[in-house]
Amino acid sequence: MWPRFISKWWKEIANLEDMEGESWFNKEVIRKVGIGNLTSFWKDPWRGEAPFCRKYPRHFVIATNKEASVEEVSRRGEWDLDW
Repeated sequence: MWPRFISKWWKEIANLEDMEGESWFNKEVIRKVGIGNLTSFWKDPWRGEAPFCRKYPRHFVIATNKEASVEEVSRRGEWDLDW
């Protein structure tokens, strides 16, 4: 059961993981960046060699927080992406 405030995009991501049988998103987002206030979530290559804006261009286009730091996107241990 999903909370009523969860985004449609996030539900789709979770459903993809169910279909694939693995947690591919969590495998991608594992790099330690400290508190993340100096690291851009979308524009810095903090996980792998390419920044998320290039790895996930469709998500970047619809993101309303393109300038957000990792700290701003990660609230209370949960990802808070704005679309």
